[in-house]
Amino acid sequence: MKTSISTMKINSIVISGLLLAIAVLLAGCTGTQNEVAQPVQPQTTVSTPAPVVTAEPTVEVTEVTPEPVDPIWNEPVSQPPDDLSISTTVQKDQIYDTIIASFNGGLGQSLVSDIQVRVITSDGRDEIQHLAPDVGATVSFVGTTENDEVMVAVWYMNGNSYKISDEVLGFQPTGV
Repeated sequence: MKTSISTMKINSIVISGLLLAIAVLLAGCTGTQNEVAQPVQPQTTVSTPAPVVTAEPTVEVTEVTPEPVDPIWNEPVSQPPDDLSISTTVQKDQIYDTIIASFNGGLGQSLVSDIQVRVITSDGRDEIQHLAPDVGATVSFVGTTENDEVMVAVWYMNGNSYKISDEVLGFQPTGV
């Protein structure tokens, strides 16, 4: 009996497979041969020209507003109390016109929250850079061959601020 059950299972699997194959073949042949493919008519689009609008030319006026400058730069030079004193140096390279500001340290070094160096060049450029309150820290600016103004201001953690330097650096002829 084992053989007949196994044979029946195999026969039913084979018959199911054949029926499935025939169904797949018939599914692909659903059209009739009498149908003649009709040519597809190309679609034509008619474009209508856009209406012509004449407008008066407009002039856009852009107002340039300078970045607000901290009022400390308009203050006179003043020095902080001795316990807050710091030292900076500004100099101009006479060959390349580079302006270099250096931080030299001081008693108030650990109480500094910010040091800024501002350069206004003779050609009108105005640039501000932050100088780190670390001994030996420097910032450099591109100067001109003419006189350039260099200012240094310091802000402390107690909220006080001072403009500690304002110099005009120009060409310094070297003696022979």
